[in-house]
Amino acid sequence: MARIEQHGKNYRYVIEGKDEFGKRKRFTKSGFKTQREAKLAAAKAETNLQKNILEKNSYITLYDFIYKCWFPHHQNFIRQSSIYSLETTTLRRIINFFGKDLKLKNVTPVLIQKFIDYYLNERTIRRKTVVTDFNYLKMILQYAVDIENILLFNPAMKIQVPKPKKRNGFMIKENNSKLFLEKDELVKFLDLAKQDYFSFIAYQLTLFIALTGVRIGEAQALQWEDIDFENKIAHIRHTWARIGSNSFTLQPPKTQSSIRDIILPDKLIIELKKYRKKYLEFKMCNIDKWVKDKEFIFVARSGTGLPINGFNYRSWLNKIHAKSNGALPHVYPHMFRHTHISLLAEAGVSLEVICERVGHTEDIITRKIYLHITNRSKQESIKKFNAVIQNF
Repeated sequence: MARIEQHGKNYRYVIEGKDEFGKRKRFTKSGFKTQREAKLAAAKAETNLQKNILEKNSYITLYDFIYKCWFPHHQNFIRQSSIYSLETTTLRRIINFFGKDLKLKNVTPVLIQKFIDYYLNERTIRRKTVVTDFNYLKMILQYAVDIENILLFNPAMKIQVPKPKKRNGFMIKENNSKLFLEKDELVKFLDLAKQDYFSFIAYQLTLFIALTGVRIGEAQALQWEDIDFENKIAHIRHTWARIGSNSFTLQPPKTQSSIRDIILPDKLIIELKKYRKKYLEFKMCNIDKWVKDKEFIFVARSGTGLPINGFNYRSWLNKIHAKSNGALPHVYPHMFRHTHISLLAEAGVSLEVICERVGHTEDIITRKIYLHITNRSKQESIKKFNAVIQNF
């Protein structure tokens, strides 16, 4: 936006812009006898400046713009683990679809809609993931409009991701897997897992998540010093996150509400004490390669003392599920966190207390699970009431 200033007896305009190399530059011209003349000249200069910038930047590809302009700026506002995740998921899918040679100016609404349809229908990726990818693409294009002044408008602005088709029952995920296990299903899964002697670590991790509701990354980050056996409390202070293909780090939880103390049930305290004996035996057998400065609770079977690998843990869950011969639904790590929420709701714990325990300030899934369980309890109560009054 041009600024008009009086300069002696005349007027001048000042335009803050960028040159052809993207560096900030001030454009001024003086000698106008009236303020109106200066405004008209400034408007024309701004139009020409914008036209020149667009022409000089017409060669920029979407790929170069993302990695040379937008991403170096955006990574200053996200955590190290989020940088790696963004590069290997969303940005990779965007580039895989649009390619490395597509000019930024040639990204059209039609192409963006095809991008959404491709991942939603042909690749059958979850709608939530597609929405995330689309939102990032829209953010990138808006950056080209507002900050870099390379585009005149955002071609993604009026595009929407189609809403999912309605299904019977809201407690089903998009891939038809359940959000949580029923109490008898959890017992069955743990019984099958307990029989797998060589995976005692993964079993204890599953039990811990199911009885505390912690996230998988929070459980991986736990060290023995975080467990107060006397007061039956687990201190959640960190999360274990990937920052490279083979690199991990301890970092603070995503939100302030995730830093919390969790009261542990008596059953879990007993199980942890039993597990610690096996843990110490396992450590002594691998003491030569054990990490020296950390005492992670749920360690990898490789014997390094580092936390259990998330991929290996998911593979183990699939292995135990296969042993059920279809008697159990598909399981995944976060399902046991949801299961914990359902058990608390069934026990009559308030939504506010549940959110505090699992580290949520407000969460749609937590609320849905809570309402689902409480509504089911109400329906069962009405059935019992109807049975009582049917002879009146």
